Amino acid sequence: MELIRHTINSFFNERVKKTPNKVAIVFGDDAYTWLELDQISDGIALELLKSDVKKGTHVGIWSLNSPLFMLYFLALAKIGAVTVLINTRCHLSELEDLLDYADVTVLCYGEDSNTLKFLETIEQLDRKRLLLMKKIIAIGKNKKDIPAQCKKKLIEGDDLKLIGNAKKDVFPDDVLGILFTSGTTSAAKGVMLSHFATINIAIETVTQMHWNENDKSCLGIPLFHCFGLSSGFMAGIYAGIEIYLLENYQTIRVLKCVETNQCTIFNGVPTMFMAMIKHPRFKTYNLSLLNSGIIAGSYVNANDYLSICKELKMEKLQMSYGQTEASPSITFSDYEDTILDKSRSVGKVIPHVDLKILVSNQNEICIKGYNTMLGYYKLDEETKKAIDSEGWLHTGDLGYLDADGNLCITGRLKEMIVRGGENISPYEIENQIKNFPYVADVKVIGIEEEVLQEEIAACIVTDGRKKLNETEIREFLSHYLAAYKIPKYFIFLKKFPLNASGKIILAELKDQIKMIINTNKN
Repeated sequence: MELIRHTINSFFNERVKKTPNKVAIVFGDDAYTWLELDQISDGIALELLKSDVKKGTHVGIWSLNSPLFMLYFLALAKIGAVTVLINTRCHLSELEDLLDYADVTVLCYGEDSNTLKFLETIEQLDRKRLLLMKKIIAIGKNKKDIPAQCKKKLIEGDDLKLIGNAKKDVFPDDVLGILFTSGTTSAAKGVMLSHFATINIAIETVTQMHWNENDKSCLGIPLFHCFGLSSGFMAGIYAGIEIYLLENYQTIRVLKCVETNQCTIFNGVPTMFMAMIKHPRFKTYNLSLLNSGIIAGSYVNANDYLSICKELKMEKLQMSYGQTEASPSITFSDYEDTILDKSRSVGKVIPHVDLKILVSNQNEICIKGYNTMLGYYKLDEETKKAIDSEGWLHTGDLGYLDADGNLCITGRLKEMIVRGGENISPYEIENQIKNFPYVADVKVIGIEEEVLQEEIAACIVTDGRKKLNETEIREFLSHYLAAYKIPKYFIFLKKFPLNASGKIILAELKDQIKMIINTNKN
């Protein structure tokens, strides 16, 4: 694949030219063709320009998935505004911090849900602190919410000149958006991604996955997350996929969507796929046309991957490794690899990207290529730590390359447990515990101890079929792990604290476990 120099506007125009009247997005009872998306997003872009939103303006989008989210994203990208994508689960103080840090001047918010009250939260913001924020826009979520003036099929005269000049002033290397790292271990940082990197990663995704205009995808991962934006929306544009959009991930909704609309593609994090196959009504749904997807976003145990492929009968469920700082993709499973081969690694590094293992730093994975972020917004020192003087992005993940050049992940630098001077990978312990019957999920963490630095705690969620016995698990692990790797603490939980992307919020989990351990000691 050759890298192309497109902006979102020119990239989107290529799709509109190819299949203008083909259905692009379906959301509930509303459907949009590619031409409609283009015309409406132009109309929105024009209204934004008239309200002084222009190239470089920082505009926040705080919304569940919806066509209006997509339309505003396209509109902002077309005129060179910088879209700041905000996690829907942000609390008031977090939202205030993000808006202040990212210099947001306009905030677009979506329609409330049963649990998310966007406007109510916005009304509580300290506007004296957010002096830069001048405008708040309710974008809604359905076709009926689109202003009439944004639905014009033809823009003429001065309006045409205004939007045309704005589009001409946008370039591939410009900042497309600021996306926040998941912040599962520390405060979220604003990752600046370019039009160029985002578009070419989307093209690479489609190339790796062999997707085309005949495919239908069920898109339930958040659009504010790089995975949803790139592998869901941007890849859909390039391939001309018919996207069935869900507000958010709910297992039963995904199962219904895939069956009803005969979807061929579903992308998700491991917990989403596991929730699907463990759902009590899973067997009642016909998912026979679902044959392709990306499983990424967090570590997946080999046995879990094999179970998912077996239950869903997905021959082309491809492993992928990446992070927001890499736009987000770094590796993909080889398309022709067997399911067993795919279960053993996260695949090979993508073309035009170099990868090395930094042996001097516990086998840290480093990459260099077009997909690397432009930097962390206003965090020069953090950027220098992440991207060295030679342009290598230090991922913070640990791994090795096997004999075939496939990347195998062994842990995360920040999650490495140091016990009595020994470096212990949580992944190794998690893999063995996952093989114990009745374990649904596990997270191994380090808990501070005075003498040994850290002790190992295994946090376990069972599948509900049987109450697990700590002694049995210890006995089981003794056959596979050295004694110093066997956890001191086994904590059984009903569920893990998860963010909207389905990842465990590590800081919250650690606080919870410390409280349980201290309570038991007392």
